[in-house]
Amino acid sequence: MQIPVSIAAALGFIALVGQAALNGVLVLSAIEGRRKGGEDLADAVVAGSQERLRPVLMTAALAAFGLVPAAMSKPMGAETQGRSPW
Repeated sequence: MQIPVSIAAALGFIALVGQAALNGVLVLSAIEGRRKGGEDLADAVVAGSQERLRPVLMTAALAAFGLVPAAMSKPMGAETQGRSPW
Protein backbone atom coordinates (compact mmCIF):
# COMPACT_ATOMS: atom_id res chain seq x y z
CA MET A 1 0.00 0.00 0.00
CA GLN A 2 1.55 3.27 -1.09
CA ILE A 3 0.46 6.54 0.49
CA PRO A 4 1.22 9.69 -1.50
CA VAL A 5 3.04 12.41 0.41
CA SER A 6 2.15 15.99 -0.48
CA ILE A 7 4.45 18.96 -0.16
CA ALA A 8 2.36 20.26 2.73
CA ALA A 9 2.79 16.95 4.57
CA ALA A 10 6.54 16.97 3.98
CA LEU A 11 6.82 20.54 5.30
CA GLY A 12 4.72 19.59 8.31
CA PHE A 13 7.02 16.66 9.01
CA ILE A 14 10.08 18.91 8.80
CA ALA A 15 8.47 21.39 11.19
CA LEU A 16 7.55 18.58 13.59
CA VAL A 17 11.13 17.27 13.64
CA GLY A 18 12.39 20.81 14.27
CA GLN A 19 9.95 21.29 17.11
CA ALA A 20 10.98 17.99 18.71
CA ALA A 21 14.63 19.02 18.50
CA LEU A 22 13.83 22.40 20.07
CA ASN A 23 12.00 20.70 22.93
CA GLY A 24 15.05 18.54 23.54
CA VAL A 25 17.30 21.59 23.59
CA LEU A 26 14.97 23.27 26.11
CA VAL A 27 15.15 20.31 28.48
CA LEU A 28 18.90 19.88 28.08
CA SER A 29 19.54 23.59 28.72
CA ALA A 30 17.52 23.42 31.93
CA ILE A 31 19.49 20.36 33.05
CA GLU A 32 22.81 22.00 32.14
CA GLY A 33 21.88 25.15 34.06
CA ARG A 34 21.15 23.12 37.15
CA ARG A 35 24.39 21.17 36.76
CA LYS A 36 26.32 24.45 36.62
CA GLY A 37 24.48 25.47 39.78
CA GLY A 38 26.01 22.53 41.62
CA GLU A 39 23.30 19.86 41.51
CA ASP A 40 24.26 16.26 40.89
CA LEU A 41 23.20 14.64 37.63
CA ALA A 42 20.18 12.66 38.86
CA ASP A 43 18.64 15.61 40.70
CA ALA A 44 19.37 17.97 37.79
CA VAL A 45 17.67 15.62 35.30
CA VAL A 46 14.55 15.23 37.43
CA ALA A 47 14.24 18.92 38.34
CA GLY A 48 15.16 20.18 34.87
CA SER A 49 12.63 17.86 33.23
CA GLN A 50 9.91 18.95 35.63
CA GLU A 51 10.80 22.60 35.05
CA ARG A 52 10.43 22.33 31.27
CA LEU A 53 7.49 19.90 31.16
CA ARG A 54 4.84 22.59 30.65
CA PRO A 55 6.57 24.38 27.72
CA VAL A 56 7.26 21.05 26.02
CA LEU A 57 3.66 19.90 26.43
CA MET A 58 2.33 23.24 25.21
CA THR A 59 4.38 23.14 22.01
CA ALA A 60 3.42 19.50 21.42
CA ALA A 61 -0.28 20.32 21.93
CA LEU A 62 0.02 23.26 19.56
CA ALA A 63 1.49 21.01 16.89
CA ALA A 64 -1.23 18.41 17.43
CA PHE A 65 -4.05 20.96 17.24
CA GLY A 66 -2.49 22.53 14.16
CA LEU A 67 -2.58 19.20 12.37
CA VAL A 68 -6.28 18.53 13.07
CA PRO A 69 -7.49 20.08 9.77
CA ALA A 70 -5.05 17.93 7.82
CA ALA A 71 -6.12 14.83 9.71
CA MET A 72 -9.83 15.49 9.13
CA SER A 73 -9.59 16.26 5.42
CA LYS A 74 -10.43 13.39 3.07
CA PRO A 75 -9.03 14.11 -0.42
CA MET A 76 -5.32 14.64 -1.02
CA GLY A 77 -4.41 18.32 -0.79
CA ALA A 78 -7.71 19.33 0.81
CA GLU A 79 -5.95 20.78 3.86
CA THR A 80 -4.37 23.49 1.73
CA GLN A 81 -7.04 24.05 -0.93
CA GLY A 82 -10.18 24.29 1.15
CA ARG A 83 -11.56 27.09 3.28
CA SER A 84 -10.34 27.51 6.80
CA PRO A 85 -13.06 27.24 9.47
CA TRP A 86 -11.48 30.19 11.32
